[in-house]
Amino acid sequence: MLVVEPPATRFESNGSAAQTPEEYLLERVSALENMLLRITERMERTLDLMLQQANNSQREHALVQSLIDILNEAGAISANEVDMRWIENCRKHTAEFEQNNRYKKLGDIILAAYQGTEKGVFTKCVDAAVHHLGKKELTSGIRELERAAALAADNAPLNSFLGEYFFDEGKHRLAHDYLQRAFRAGTNAGSSVPLLLGIACGDLGDVKQAVALIEAWIKNHQAASFSAPYALGKLFAYEDRWREALAEFKKALAARPCAEMNYVMGCVYYKLERDGTAERHLRKAIALDENYAAAHFALGVVLLRTSGLAVARKSFNAACVAEDPDAPAYRRVVEEISRTKKRTFLQTIIMQFFAAPGSKSAAEGIITGGSTRLAGLVRTDALKRFVTPQIKEAN
Repeated sequence: MLVVEPPATRFESNGSAAQTPEEYLLERVSALENMLLRITERMERTLDLMLQQANNSQREHALVQSLIDILNEAGAISANEVDMRWIENCRKHTAEFEQNNRYKKLGDIILAAYQGTEKGVFTKCVDAAVHHLGKKELTSGIRELERAAALAADNAPLNSFLGEYFFDEGKHRLAHDYLQRAFRAGTNAGSSVPLLLGIACGDLGDVKQAVALIEAWIKNHQAASFSAPYALGKLFAYEDRWREALAEFKKALAARPCAEMNYVMGCVYYKLERDGTAERHLRKAIALDENYAAAHFALGVVLLRTSGLAVARKSFNAACVAEDPDAPAYRRVVEEISRTKKRTFLQTIIMQFFAAPGSKSAAEGIITGGSTRLAGLVRTDALKRFVTPQIKEAN
């Protein structure tokens, strides 16, 4: 038989005297002292290891720096370029680490919002998605989140995240569906779901719903926004409400003074037959970006109406030679003018930017159609108001 003697019996006299409170406290204090002593010894050993590791890192750094100096003196590499690359890699590593933490936090938020009966399957999908996103496997991660969304149509964080992703990808139908789910599930007053959903509705042709959502979002947000008034301006222009469109575009210009918005203002004033103001805005757009082919072409159209083809030709030619992806399209238009002498379609080309009823650009999206540059600005401004992490494929 194994007999274990209690520690307190060591302090008893002849095994019969009871332990006093003072003796018990003394025993416990002694045990704590021994424990603290062991912890102190372990901490000292850990500190020694850390110091040793720091010394090793310092020696390795000195060795690498010596090699860089030798190669730099020999002209094989540039020390400044090495430093810049090192700083860039450190920032990239830190950003990736923070992004992975945001994905994990997002996964926890999505799981906490789940109220269905298939918790195990849902958790498996979300965990797999977080794993894939952390490894930059974007397609696989989104696919797993879509599987999870099929089990949780009322999960606001999950559906808003998917809506945000497809909105950024320009997939309006998918963005609309997921953002609609998130909106119906109930989002807080500070959410940007109504803004993104309004833009998606507008691009799909639901003008009434788009205006209602965007105006409601503006009422709940005091900070100046570019995307909201710009979207309203495009919607009003689509309905031929040019005075109201002009008022909204002015707000967008004040929120983001840029070449693109001066181009928009020039086109609106041209439509309102205020050619002098239109010319002024278009020249400002060109001053901000001399390779803006659309602004050069629009200026040519304005000058064609005010001063004739001879004066307008310079702007048309500038649109053709601009270092802009849209330049070839304007080159074909200018060649058509020279060949057929027809000019009546020029206003139609400008108005297609506003997705006028019946125009080709209406099918491309009332708000984001007509100009890839402006569509990018709208998406960027709307998405930066989201709290969920932005996800991009690694370059």
